[in-house]
Amino acid sequence: MVKNGDINYAGGALTNFWRSAENVSITQKMMWAVSQGCSLRRILLNGNLQLYQYNKGQLSPGYASGGFMADVEVLGTVE
Repeated sequence: MVKNGDINYAGGALTNFWRSAENVSITQKMMWAVSQGCSLRRILLNGNLQLYQYNKGQLSPGYASGGFMADVEVLGTVE
């Protein structure tokens, strides 16, 4: 299992490749911390979208990069 975020740039979300989610409606907070080759398409999110992970006690949030979003409606905030 890989954590979604890590202050060590060699791990965490930077090792999350080839994930995708599409054609869903979500009614809660969602974290999408990924690296390249990951897509989020045709999503209705009735909540907040977090694009990285912050673990309590860390000095900074975890690294995440890449990803692709299209036709995504977020009714909360995007962080």
